[in-house]
Amino acid sequence: METWFLQLINHWIARSPATFYQALTMSDRMPWLMAAIVITALWYAGERGTVPTAPGKRTRLQNRTLVILTLASLMVGFILAKGLQGFWQRPRPLNDFPLQVPIEPSVWEAVRQSFFAVDSFPSDHAVMLFVLATGVIYVNKRMGLIVLVASIYFALLRIGLGFHWPLDIWAGACIGVLVMSVAILLEPIVHRLLFSLVLQFEYYPQVMYALAFLVVFELWRKFEDLFVLVSRVSG
Repeated sequence: METWFLQLINHWIARSPATFYQALTMSDRMPWLMAAIVITALWYAGERGTVPTAPGKRTRLQNRTLVILTLASLMVGFILAKGLQGFWQRPRPLNDFPLQVPIEPSVWEAVRQSFFAVDSFPSDHAVMLFVLATGVIYVNKRMGLIVLVASIYFALLRIGLGFHWPLDIWAGACIGVLVMSVAILLEPIVHRLLFSLVLQFEYYPQVMYALAFLVVFELWRKFEDLFVLVSRVSG
């Protein structure tokens, strides 16, 4: 079943060189750029004040505490994913399975080499995508559905390109949903701490927004520095 689904998605994106190149481009930076945009938009979304004006509404302060929980969930999810990758070493499909690749062999070989020493299970991309989708659905179901559809689309691209097996994506998605769901359940318990942290942006905006920019910038860079640090610690 897993190989059948992989072949199905691979055939979908490999129907022409243009669609394959598009999949390569879209699967690289676009998911992380989407995450950075959504996190930034969520920070400024919501009503002013400390109390919602109607049931179902959320204040800006509530959304900002959720942003902090989302970023914390991303880091926890990445650490869990990297830890599991050390226990289950699974080659990626592009290095272990015949795929349709309608582009220059030299270009594809460079892509393959960049993934050669990286384990496949679970997908840290899927962790990020589904932490984000779960958090946005909690805030706004309509916008959350859009993020969820985009997340599934990016996940399918990574399967079709051979970057991950379907089970890798499924495991990463489960980690993302689980970690973010636990964070949402813990929100009332850690509300005071999060609220105090959010208030620091009012007290020390120059320092806090500079740090926030670094966090969002690192998110756009796919938390490469965090991955290097975790790899060194686990290694």
